[in-house]
Parts: sequence; C-alpha cells; structure tokens
Amino acid sequence: MWDACDFFPAKEIELLCLLSLIKIDKDGNLLMHDQLRDLGREIVRQKKPMEPQKHSRLWNYMEAEDVLDNSKGTRKIEALCLYNSDRGRSYTAEQFKELANLRFIQMDGVNFTGDFQNLLPQLRWLQWPCCPSDFAAANFHPKKLVVLNLSYSHISENWGGWGPLKVATELKVLNLTWCQSLKGTPDLSAFKSLEILILASCRRLEEIHSSIGDLKTLVSLNVQGCCGLKELPAGVGKMENLRELILDRTAVREIPISRGCLTKLENLSARRCEKLAQLPESMGSLVSLTRLDLSYSGIEGLPGSIGSLKELETLNASDCKSLARIPSSIGHLASLSVLDLSGCSKLARLPVSICSLTSLIELYLEWTAIAELPESIVNMQNLRILDISGTHVTELPRDIGMLAKLQELIARRCKNLEGLPMQEASGNTGTALLLGRSVASVIATSLPTEPSQQPHSF
Repeated sequence: MWDACDFFPAKEIELLCLLSLIKIDKDGNLLMHDQLRDLGREIVRQKKPMEPQKHSRLWNYMEAEDVLDNSKGTRKIEALCLYNSDRGRSYTAEQFKELANLRFIQMDGVNFTGDFQNLLPQLRWLQWPCCPSDFAAANFHPKKLVVLNLSYSHISENWGGWGPLKVATELKVLNLTWCQSLKGTPDLSAFKSLEILILASCRRLEEIHSSIGDLKTLVSLNVQGCCGLKELPAGVGKMENLRELILDRTAVREIPISRGCLTKLENLSARRCEKLAQLPESMGSLVSLTRLDLSYSGIEGLPGSIGSLKELETLNASDCKSLARIPSSIGHLASLSVLDLSGCSKLARLPVSICSLTSLIELYLEWTAIAELPESIVNMQNLRILDISGTHVTELPRDIGMLAKLQELIARRCKNLEGLPMQEASGNTGTALLLGRSVASVIATSLPTEPSQQPHSF
C-alpha cells in the first residue's frame, strides 16, 4: 500500500518502534495502542472540527455518510469508512464525483450504482466485506487498486465484478475469506502482481483456477478451512516466489512440489489434512523451509529427502495417528530446534541418527509407542525440554544427566519406567523432573537429599 502511494516510511517506522509507539508482529502487521490511534485521529479532526469534508480521513461512519448524502465531498478526502452503514444500501457514482484523491474506502455490505467512468482514479485499497452478489456499477475500473478485501461475501466465480476488476493489474492482496458461494476461483491471470491470495474458510471451494500458476509474484497462498478442496493445481508446485502455503483442514491428498521449485518456501502447514498420507520425495527442493506443520494429518511416513531441509527449525507431526516411521535422514536437519511427535501412537522407534540433532532444544515424544531412547541422546547438548509422558520407556539412558542444558524432563504416566540413573538424580541440579503418576520407584530413586537442590513437580 505504501509503495503504491509512493510512501517510503521505513526510517520513520523504525523510529516509532524504538519509541515503543508502534509494534510490528511476527506476521508483519503494524500494531498500536487504541489511545494512540485515537489521538492521531483527533489531531486530524481538530483542524476543521465542524467541517468533516475538509478532513483527509473520515473514520466516523456518520460523518462519512453525511458527506456523501449531502454531496459535500472534496479532493481533500483520502480515506472513507462506511463500516456501519445499513446493509443493502447503495451509493451512487454521483456521490463520489468530487473524491478524486480517495485512496482507501471501507464499505461493509453496501453497493455501488451508476456510471463510475473516470471516478476514483487514486483508489488503492477497497475494503468491501459482505459485498452483494449483484454488481451494479458501470465502468468501474480501479486501475491502481492494490488491496481488495471481499471477505464474507456471497459472490461466486461468476460474479459480475470480476470482469471490471481485471484492470487492477497492480493488485497485490486479494482476500476472499469465508466466501461461501465460491465453488471455484475466477481466472486470476490478470493479476500479474498478486502477492497474497487468501481463500480461507471457503467451505464450498472445490477448484482453484489453473491460472494461479501464472502468478509469478505470489508470496502467500492460504486455503485453510476449504474442506471441499481435494487438489491443488500443478502450477502451485512451480511457484518461484511462494514463501507461505497454508493447507490446514483441506481434503488435499497430495502436495504438488516440482523438483527444483518452491525454493523460497519458508512455511508449509498441512494441519488436520486427514486425506494427506504421503509427502513427495521432491520435498527436498524446499531448501528455505523453516517451519513444517503436519499435525493431526494422515501422514504415514516422512520422505527420506526431508534430510535436505537444512533450514528447517520446527517440525510438528503431533497426533499423526498413522505415522509409523521416521527416516534416518532426519539426523541431517542441522537447524532443527523443535521436534514434536507427540500423540503418534504407531511410532515405536526412533532412528539413532536423531541424536545428531545438536541444535534441538525441544523434543516431544509423549503418548507414542516408543519403549527405548537411544543412549546417544546425550549428544543433544542444546536440549532443554524432553517429554516422554505416556510412553512405554522402561529406563532412561545411563548418561542422560550429561545433558547440561536440560531444564525439563517430563515423564508423566510412564507406567513401565523402573527408575532414573543416579547421575540424573544427583548430577544435573538444574533439571525439573515432572513425573506425575509414574511408578513410585522412580520417585524414590530421583529425589535428591536436599529439596532445594533440584525443583520437582508432581
């Protein structure tokens, strides 16, 4: 949005962050306190408190309605919010005639009518949730549009607005969240600059148009909650700039990954994809992947090529009830810091190579069928949390007390656990033993003579 308006506020934003006036979250969203926001708005209002038509931004929907209803619009107005207008109301082209510099408009559930020829030439952001299924505007051509939000609307792939919107060749964000009438996406080939496509919770969506493969600039694709979506176009697996692919709660059976492609993908989430049984060997091409979430999916095994993911930091395969094997190549994940295999009830064995994960900080194995931990687990010198609750483990590795950074050893409901090594009982005094309802003999051999030496939780 800033780039589209020829604003380059990087230094100013950095300064505001240093002054704790704003924050940037992990998803890149700009956050500020409500009071600070209201202060900024009041500064604008105080310039002409009785003449809202002379404000650059109209956040109060009553003032915005008054300006439009009484034809008070001026070139000074750059932002207009009609978020509380009556649903089903229409605004005519004539009412926007003088708003030549309008860049942002929010209008929930209302409609445009009339001839918009040469109107709204500077519009960059159209926030139009709950927009009606009938498109009544003529000659509506927002050529400079960058952000289009049509979430919670009843539009379909045949909606009359798609044709006029094809002139928006600079569009970067298209949000179609919760559009329940969408069974397929429209032809997307006109949006050559699109970076973010959000189709979350479009429950009737069954098909994504193959033209998505033409979107060379796409960075993020989110189809989570599209429970009717069974496959992705092959073109998705060839995207050059895709960094985020969110497939949670879809019915996809495979993820298209072409060899040598998707090299910039950083986040792949297929949480609760119950139909997804396998990942392709071509997954080794995802050399930039840092986060992989397969939790609650139907995955039966991980591909051997997973060892090529040198940048992978988090691997979540928790509650994958069909997961029975982990490839030995997992030991090559040099950057892995979190491995969650909890709830994988068919997983009975860990490859010895897992002990090569020297960057691993958290290892979750609770409620797996694992009965033995490799002795070489002591090589995980950065391990801080180890959870083996509910497993069939009978004893811990003899030298587990050598894990100098281990902070939590969690072994609740380990009914077969017979005892802890004496080194663990007296060696690492910084480790909390969380034993819960494990057998009494474990507790008896674990407690140090001085309670203050080592924290315990039961």
